[in-house]
Amino acid sequence: MRKNLFDFINHQMFTLFSTEKYRRKNYIILSFVYDQFVEGKRRQVIPRPEMVSAIKGFATTNSLYLDDNEEGETIKTPNEYANFKVRQLVKYGWLEEEADEKDRFSTVLLLSDGAIAMMQAFRNIISSSERPIAYSGYFYTVAMQLKEFDIKHSKTILEQVRKTTEDLFGSLQGINSVIKRFIAELLENKDATPESIMANFLYDYQNKVVLTALTNLMGKDNPSNYLDEIIRKLRSLAGEEFDLVAHFYSQELDKQTLGGADPLEVAKREVRKILTDCLDAYSTVNEFIDAIAERNSKYHRNTKDKIHFLMNTRKDIEGEIGKAIRALKDVPDDASLEDAIHIDYVGMIDEKSLFSRAPSTVNKNVIQTEIPSVSDEQREKGREEFHRQNLFSRDAINKFVLKTLGERQSMMVSEIPIENYDDLYRLLLIRIYAQYRNVGYTLSEPGEEFTAFHHHMADFVIQRKEKAR
Repeated sequence: MRKNLFDFINHQMFTLFSTEKYRRKNYIILSFVYDQFVEGKRRQVIPRPEMVSAIKGFATTNSLYLDDNEEGETIKTPNEYANFKVRQLVKYGWLEEEADEKDRFSTVLLLSDGAIAMMQAFRNIISSSERPIAYSGYFYTVAMQLKEFDIKHSKTILEQVRKTTEDLFGSLQGINSVIKRFIAELLENKDATPESIMANFLYDYQNKVVLTALTNLMGKDNPSNYLDEIIRKLRSLAGEEFDLVAHFYSQELDKQTLGGADPLEVAKREVRKILTDCLDAYSTVNEFIDAIAERNSKYHRNTKDKIHFLMNTRKDIEGEIGKAIRALKDVPDDASLEDAIHIDYVGMIDEKSLFSRAPSTVNKNVIQTEIPSVSDEQREKGREEFHRQNLFSRDAINKFVLKTLGERQSMMVSEIPIENYDDLYRLLLIRIYAQYRNVGYTLSEPGEEFTAFHHHMADFVIQRKEKAR
C-alpha cells in the first residue's frame, strides 16, 4: 500500500496558501526564510529576534508589509508584521521553535523536516520550468548502463535504469504540459500583438521547448539512435539472462528486511517488474514523442493563425462606428453611406420552417450569372496573391531557405534581408521549421544578437543538409 503524503507532513502547512489574497506574498516570505537557513553557510538554527529582524527588513524593502493579516487583525508596524509571520510559520509547521541551548531565556527557530522537503520540491518545479532538461541524454545514459551491464551488480544497475527511466518519462510528460501552457497563454492573452507573439515565440518558447527538448528529441540525438539497443538488451535480461540476473540480484538484498521471505523469489518479482515496466515504457516512447510533436505543431498553427489575424485585422470597430456617426451628421438623406459603415442584412426564419421540409414541387427561381472575363494581367495578379498568402507553409519556407543559400553550404540568418513583418515572420518560421526532418537545412546553436525590423534576436548559422535540393 502506498503511503499518503499527509502521513508524513503537517497538513496545516498548506493553510499558508489557502487564501488567494495572501498566497503569492506568503510564498515570497517563506522562500526568503528558507534562504536564511540554506544560502551561503548553512545554519541549523537561527535566533528568533534575528529572524524577526530579517523579515522586517525584507518585507519593508520589498513592499510586502500589509495593513492586516489573514486573521483580520490590524498590523500597525513592520515589526508587528514580522512577528506575526514568524508565529504563523511556527503554527502551520514550516518552522519549529525551541529553547536556545546557550541562553535558556531565548528561543531559536529551525526548519521542519516537511518544510525542507516541500521547499526542495517547490524549487525543483521552478528550476525545471526555467531550465528544461536535454531529454536525449536520458536515452544515452540508459543505453550505456545496459551496454556495460555487470551482471554481478544486477540490483544496483537495474535500480539506476529504473530511476533514469522514471525521470525520463516524467520529463517527457512535462513537455506536453509546458506546450499546453504556452498555447493557453497565446489564446487567452487579450492584449497580444504580432510583436509580443513573435517575442514569445523567438525567446521563451524557443529556449524552453524547442532548443532544450524538441531539437534533441527530433534531431541528431533522436532517441531512435539508442532505442533498439535499449529494447534488445532489456528483452535479453528478461529472457535468457533472467535467472542469472535474479540470482545476483538476490545476493544484494538485505536479508534482515525480507521478513523470512525467500530472497530469490523476492528478487525474481522485483527484477520482472523493473524489466516489464521499462520495456513497456520504451516500447511506447515513439507514441510519446509523436504526441509531443503534434502539440508542438498545434502551437505553431495557433501562433501563425493568431499573427495572421492580428496583422490582417486593421479595422477598429469602435473607430468605424465613430466614423459612421460623424458621417450621419449634417448629411442629406440620399447621401451614400456605404463607406461609413458596413451593414449586413439578417433575415428571420419562422418557427414552422425549422420543422417542415420544403416541397420539391415548389418552383425555384433560377438566376443566371454571367461569368466575367478575366484578363491575363488580372489572372497573373490573382496567382501572385495566392502565392503571397501561402508564403508561410513549411514547403514554402524550405524552398525560400534553399534558394537563399544558392550554391553556398551555410550562411548567417542575419544575412537575410528583413524589411517588413512578412520577412520577420518568415525568419521566425525558418527557426521553427528547422526541427522537422523533411526540411533541407539545419540551424546552429544561437549566437550573438542582431536587430531585424526593430526586433533584437539571436543569430544562427543556416546549414544546408546533405543531398538537400
